[in-house]
Amino acid sequence: MSKRKYIWFAICNIIFLLSTFLHECAHGFSMARLGQSVSTGFRRIGNVYLYPKDSGFRMNLDLDIKTLMDFSVLLTLTLAVIFTFLFCKVRFKNPVTRMTVLALALCNSCLRIIAWAATLLLPIFAGQTVRIDEINTGTALVLATGNPSLLYVPAIISITISLFCFIKLLMRLRRIRDKAFQNFIFLFFMALVSSFIISNILDNYIRINWIA
Repeated sequence: MSKRKYIWFAICNIIFLLSTFLHECAHGFSMARLGQSVSTGFRRIGNVYLYPKDSGFRMNLDLDIKTLMDFSVLLTLTLAVIFTFLFCKVRFKNPVTRMTVLALALCNSCLRIIAWAATLLLPIFAGQTVRIDEINTGTALVLATGNPSLLYVPAIISITISLFCFIKLLMRLRRIRDKAFQNFIFLFFMALVSSFIISNILDNYIRINWIA
């Protein structure tokens, strides 16, 4: 494995961790604005001043707040669009900068795809249900407008933007002259798995408390 591939793998791990951390911070900020104090880390939201390993971490905590003011998905999609545009339109001479921009684009475009995949597959294979942010937003939209047909609009917009960015990046990688980038997708998904494991560990030690 070349040095560049080691760098790419490390960057993808860091970006995945950073992106999920920012997503959870947006949840915390939004919930605090709505009057509910919470703690956030890399994966899970819980009661303020508590860690996932603590008893009562989610006791009496409402994680299904129906609001249009949850900025977590909006932040992820915005990062995906911005960095997809940058990677496709700007020629970065520094390879590390180029890899970082690509990782930011790929990671954030994948986060919502992964969330929806988990929502569909976990009930089938693990018997677990997953709370999905877009459905909460859709429910808030229905309550605000009285139009039940709007329930899945945020979900459709989210998955459409995510898939568009991801496919656009793959098409760009196929056309790029630097052939090394075409072999990075496998390492990208390996970084997804390793960052998932790391984030679960860090979640028990690094928390931010959002006080309403």
